[in-house]
Amino acid sequence: MHRIDTPTAQADKFGPGKNGFTNGDPATGRRATDLNSDMWDAVQEEICAVIEKSGLALNKDQHDQLYQAIVKIITSKIPDALLKKNNLSDLTDKVLARASLELKTAALADVQTSKDDITAGRVLVNGGALALRTTLAGAGRPLTDFNDLPANSVSFGYDNATEHPRLHWLSS
Repeated sequence: MHRIDTPTAQADKFGPGKNGFTNGDPATGRRATDLNSDMWDAVQEEICAVIEKSGLALNKDQHDQLYQAIVKIITSKIPDALLKKNNLSDLTDKVLARASLELKTAALADVQTSKDDITAGRVLVNGGALALRTTLAGAGRPLTDFNDLPANSVSFGYDNATEHPRLHWLSS
């Protein structure tokens, strides 16, 4: 393939060395781009090569052959690849795919099932990155040791308090 290179082509229309076409301008005397057989032979053969390499025969009455050829080439090279219905089960190298997507170890971990799920290695979900809670601890209460608080949580504990401190600034 090549770009139009007749004397009337618009030089550098698409950048240095990238000529294009012009309709001309009668007011300035600029002629429209002359077409030549070199240009049209190149266009014809580029398009025909795609159609023929796909295994289709050229047919002057069919006007979607280039499209059909591209579809045929793509589907014959990678049939059923990455179809939604396959749910990525057709990936042959899952490790490489995760690395390409820059997924880290969380992509391999199970997900937390509740805010009290203390299974090590699970991804935290719980509405956010961490479970926040206020805990009252002390004698006569179910929780007497802050070491017994669930993993994956940030807890504000108040030893021997009867209620958690009020946040008066929220209501003022």
